[in-house]
Amino acid sequence: MEFVIAEWKPPERDFRFCGIQARLFSRDWHENQRELLDMFAALPDEEYDLIVTPEASNLYYHYDLIRQLQGGEEMEFIAPFAEIARERRTHVLLGSLMVRDGDCFRNRLHLLSPEGSVVGTYDKVHLIRLFDEHLHFTPGEKLFTAEVAGWKLGFAICYDLRFAEMFLNYALMGCHLQVLPSCWPDTRVKHWHHLYMARAQETQCFFAGVNHGGTDAEGRAYRMSLVADPDCETLAELPDAEPDIITAVLRPESLVKQKQLYDLMAGRKPFPYA
Repeated sequence: MEFVIAEWKPPERDFRFCGIQARLFSRDWHENQRELLDMFAALPDEEYDLIVTPEASNLYYHYDLIRQLQGGEEMEFIAPFAEIARERRTHVLLGSLMVRDGDCFRNRLHLLSPEGSVVGTYDKVHLIRLFDEHLHFTPGEKLFTAEVAGWKLGFAICYDLRFAEMFLNYALMGCHLQVLPSCWPDTRVKHWHHLYMARAQETQCFFAGVNHGGTDAEGRAYRMSLVADPDCETLAELPDAEPDIITAVLRPESLVKQKQLYDLMAGRKPFPYA
């Protein structure tokens, strides 16, 4: 993966984060879309810099339905959220959508601008064999960063969390906040929590993870959306397996304090990817 090591500079203002922990297990993507739209409609009339939905927001892991997707079909799912981004003048991250890309399929997140356009996408690099992702999806090959409200953000999806080198590379690129939409089962929630805190501390970044909230038809529960600061302090969390909203205000002083204590990126070289 090609990228440039960037000089780290603190943001100039606070960052207002919002995540939607939603129950999105339906086999009908229209129902999942309506579930999300209802939760967006219930958001407080406050300003947010970024609103995030979970991984697999459109079709969960219904592989038989994913194989029937047509190229570009995801734009119909995206359209009402682009309108919300315009109305609220905020960035919206559709945590990931299952999409057809030519002859292959991708687990792809989409970042929407306050103008409603797609700023960029990220294809999940690390596919989890436990969910047979490697049998159905083609992995991504590139990292993705974007500037939102003067903050530099790095993006990843769920299982990526287990690969520390990816997030260290984002830190070397000058990121302040790393965002992970997820579909992380409760059976491994301890892994989620411990790895999450480790990544925040070792990269000296804020971390924001937005999970599903609820139990699927096979009895798998999902919960624990989480926002942590660079000192492993929990700013907000959703411990229950229910749909809910997570919000947090991220302050630049927390980043500066850690960098002044010791800069873990000083002298560090990027990690190569095969």
